Amino acid sequence: MTIAPMPARGGARVRAPIPARRIGRPVQVVVARMARRRWLLALLKRLLPLAALALLAALALWPELEREADHSRLSYRRGGGTPESGKMVGASYHGVDANNRPYTMTAATAHQV
Repeated sequence: MTIAPMPARGGARVRAPIPARRIGRPVQVVVARMARRRWLLALLKRLLPLAALALLAALALWPELEREADHSRLSYRRGGGTPESGKMVGASYHGVDANNRPYTMTAATAHQV
């Protein structure tokens, strides 16, 4: 329980005592620290929601970005022919159709058209 000081006669107010931790600290230093803290809080009030929105957007768009990647691949055995000949022996093609179902095409030889 705290007890407030009684007002002096004539309506003059009595000044509250200065806390012990602020004695010897210039007012300008306290004001400067408060201004820096206020500036930092104002900056963070704007940056943190923007960062949260960016993370939510990344989570929402991630599957779409994965779908855009080319899931098809072409594999062949080494020694099947020289690249400039336009012929491949033991060719196989792995891909995904429009309904996201995987498929594989294989051929004994493939010729470049």
